[in-house]
Amino acid sequence: MASKPAVNRGGRPKKPNAGGKPVRIHPDVGKMAERVADYRGLPLSDFLSDLVRPSVVREYRRMMAETDPQLPE
Repeated sequence: MASKPAVNRGGRPKKPNAGGKPVRIHPDVGKMAERVADYRGLPLSDFLSDLVRPSVVREYRRMMAETDPQLPE
């Protein structure tokens, strides 16, 4: 009886969404965030996105209001 070859499941895990962008953060912050995301059962990218999204949206709106006052908030 011939055995099937093992399937290689190595490599990077699949991204939760394909639109990601690599960013760098301090290693100590990254390790802590990774532990919290693991504890909560979340992908690190989702955890960090949810954490920073409100600040980024606020700053983006502020920037758009300063650069183009005709745009609605």
